[in-house]
Amino acid sequence: MIGSRSGWLTMRIMEAVVFLFLIVLIPPMFLHPVIFHTEGRDFLFLSIFGALIVGGFGHAHQNVYGFANDGGIRYKRYFKWKFVNWGEIESISRRPMGTIRVDVGRCKFFNRRLVFMRDIVLFGEQRKFVSFDNLKSMWVRAQQLRAEAGGAPLTR
Repeated sequence: MIGSRSGWLTMRIMEAVVFLFLIVLIPPMFLHPVIFHTEGRDFLFLSIFGALIVGGFGHAHQNVYGFANDGGIRYKRYFKWKFVNWGEIESISRRPMGTIRVDVGRCKFFNRRLVFMRDIVLFGEQRKFVSFDNLKSMWVRAQQLRAEAGGAPLTR
């Protein structure tokens, strides 16, 4: 397993709570600005608040969890399992706090980066977790096999 399922689930719950909070808070502010003391500052407040929310959602959107095998990485971002083979991966890097970042070449801008968070276990035992070194060696091995087969290797 790569990434933390519990961390992934926590991020998704936080996204849902913030989204519901926005649905509950924003319409009354527009309808009753006197009650919220936002007369004349509606646009400023909403633009700052909106920028912070979009930034938070953008960061949370990158978090995934999944499994690695010889064919590639099978991961889940929201509801659907997706698969990326080793040839489509541009780079794999280690990030602070034990996270692993995978950059996928074929994806669009917002889906291009996959961030696997480290699994934190408070009670019980640690699940089998694919380390950064194991994941990187699987990717390098796939690149070498591709180069031997005649395909152009990707940059590292």
